[in-house]
Amino acid sequence: MALNNCSLNYIELDRVGGAVLGAENARLVISPNNGYVVSASAFTYNTGSIPGVISIVLSDSATPNTLNNVVYVDVDIDDAYIMPTYDFEITTGVSGNAIPKPLIISGTHSANLSNTTESSYTGVYYTQYGSYESTVTVFTKTFSALPGYYFEEAPVYSITSGSYSNYKITFADTLDINSRLISREFTVTYKFPSTSIYYNSIEFTALAREVYVVPTEITAYDISISSIPAIGDVRTISVFGTPGASFSFSVVDELLNVVESITSRVIGSTGKYTFTVAFPPSGINKEYTVTIGGDLSPLFDTPSGQVSSFIINQYVDINISFTASHSDGSVAFTYTGLSQSFEAKKYFSEFESGIVGSIEISSTNALTIVSQPNIGLFTNTDPLLNGGTDMLITSAVLKDSVTPGNLTLDIGSVLFLTGYLDVIANIDLSSNVIVGTPPVDSVVASSWTTITGTDNYYNTSGTITVTGATAEFYAQASSFSIANVSTSITINGITRTASASNGASVSSTSFFLPAGTYAYSVAVSINSGTGAGGIAIP
Repeated sequence: MALNNCSLNYIELDRVGGAVLGAENARLVISPNNGYVVSASAFTYNTGSIPGVISIVLSDSATPNTLNNVVYVDVDIDDAYIMPTYDFEITTGVSGNAIPKPLIISGTHSANLSNTTESSYTGVYYTQYGSYESTVTVFTKTFSALPGYYFEEAPVYSITSGSYSNYKITFADTLDINSRLISREFTVTYKFPSTSIYYNSIEFTALAREVYVVPTEITAYDISISSIPAIGDVRTISVFGTPGASFSFSVVDELLNVVESITSRVIGSTGKYTFTVAFPPSGINKEYTVTIGGDLSPLFDTPSGQVSSFIINQYVDINISFTASHSDGSVAFTYTGLSQSFEAKKYFSEFESGIVGSIEISSTNALTIVSQPNIGLFTNTDPLLNGGTDMLITSAVLKDSVTPGNLTLDIGSVLFLTGYLDVIANIDLSSNVIVGTPPVDSVVASSWTTITGTDNYYNTSGTITVTGATAEFYAQASSFSIANVSTSITINGITRTASASNGASVSSTSFFLPAGTYAYSVAVSINSGTGAGGIAIP
């Protein structure tokens, strides 16, 4: 038998050989080694017959297994036992084990938690017992995310008070089918130093976040919403969404005639569904309502998304015409190049021409230009009022026609955008063209020039003032000898000419001008001899 982690002392008694041992007894002591404790109950002794011993009793000096406790071994010696004539050893046969001295590790743990199966907590007490250099499991702690949540960042711990070298904290993780961390179990173990440890602190952090589930929805569509030409069109439509999302698609005209109707189409693995819609030809303007439905994203019909219903227009070609009118019913108009057809809702570049043409003006009575028309007085040129056609009239000039007695109005324009309605732009020439010979009730001095020679020229300019209601002017050429003389007069941008020879005098078509001041220019030329030309009044 043996003693482990402890020791037993011994004592010597002196006796005379052949004499009895006497009444003196012996007390031995079992003492623990450093770091260990003893208890009387942990030891045994020889219970058989021991020469010279009546009994052996084991007892604790203090509380068993405490630091100050030893075990007494009281040996009751047989008083009548005869001492041999040689040294005699009494063996008690005591054996047993001292156990390691008990130590304590204690402290608290806290947790900062979010979206887990338990709430945050502080100051949860823990305690555990052990012995020097022994390792014990102090506690285990599991943090689990709520259903539909996961730990994007794994739960962690921090030993805020205590020695990291004595702690060993391991963990075991649980993942979902998508390999997302949903639970972590911590196991806290501790290796005891030579003394008990108190007031340690461990803090855990476990912050779960919601698992993003891609919604099964339609997210967008792609279709050209430009106007449809009169001949019809085939449009390609692409609908986008998550696989499995379904949608419906319909197109109806303003009379609710169905052009297209699609129901319960499902987005495939590519996230895109493409199809075509045929818009039929039309001889009139039409309006189609396009509607998409089904598993639409909540962003539809909000400022952040697309509309679920919209309009596509179909327009026939439009006609743009320029016309003229006059309050006198005898005035007739013949048009050249002033009526053209265009595709509706079309943009034109600044280098593309508009409509350019002329109007031949005739009457059974004399026609006289008294002023040029104001291009700002053409009607129906406001795009807000004419169906959206945006154009600029660049010129409108009245002049004598190549047909004697007639007039011509030349018109130029630039087209920027066509609308969806026919446009007729009219100019009223009642204040610009006088029909018949107007009364003349004002007289001004003539401007008359005489020149002589061969190939002579004379030019002059100035202003004339009409003081009454109307004044008549004309160009006159007079040949005073056998010569050719010609003259021209330009007023208000209109030129009238006259030429004469062999002593004759000729007058041009008259100007009839209302009251006002006018700039004029006169040119006279003669090839030989003597002649005169200039402005004259009756």
